[in-house]
Amino acid sequence: MQDVNDRLEKLEIGLRRSQIINLALGTAVVVGCTIAATKPHYTPDMNATFATVTAKEVRVVNEERRIQVAISSDAAGGVVYVANPAEKAQAAMSCDSDGGRIFFANTAGAPQGAMGCDSSGGVIYVANTANKTMASMSCDSFGGRVSAADTTGKTMVAMDCMLQGGRVSVHHPTGIPAGTMSCDSDGGQIFVSNTVGRTMAAMDCESGGGMVSIHNKTGDAVVRAYSDQRGYGVVLAANRQGEGPALQPGP
Repeated sequence: MQDVNDRLEKLEIGLRRSQIINLALGTAVVVGCTIAATKPHYTPDMNATFATVTAKEVRVVNEERRIQVAISSDAAGGVVYVANPAEKAQAAMSCDSDGGRIFFANTAGAPQGAMGCDSSGGVIYVANTANKTMASMSCDSFGGRVSAADTTGKTMVAMDCMLQGGRVSVHHPTGIPAGTMSCDSDGGQIFVSNTVGRTMAAMDCESGGGMVSIHNKTGDAVVRAYSDQRGYGVVLAANRQGEGPALQPGP
């Protein structure tokens, strides 16, 4: 999931950039704080028609002269944001070298989610009020990814695609995978891991049939039960090198 986490971090960096908008008054103001720069003069009931307007920034204010909409640009491209009456940014659009980005925030101005693009495709995430990512959707060269996290932002459940098919994983509170289900050219696979990520038990499909294995604390398979090419059952009790007696039916 490191690839997804890197991409979400990039989205959040883009959000912080969108939250800083030059108000064309000589002061860079963080969106979400009360705007301390000089307010534009508000004159009601004035109308005008223009064929073209060229400006470094366009601002829309309410009757209290609080900025509600701003359109500006920076080195990466255009930035648009909309704010509530308290001038807390509620939504923003921006762009960078990968494409467009859309962000939204709660009434306190805390980021709650984003949509964006990177070299692999689209990325969507939603966050809690502490700005910890709770769920995300993205894609890579194999297909789509979906993940859900706990309140600290650690991934607890993930679904994604592999070369041979789908994969589902559940995670320990530390974020380490505790169990996975996946498939390969022979069929389905299930793995159960300890808190440090070592496989403790597995069920798999082989050319002769099903296989179950039990592993020691270092991750070595020491007990295996499987079906051989004749369709007979075999039980193997092994040492750490995989050597040991096998119990199987006679000819």
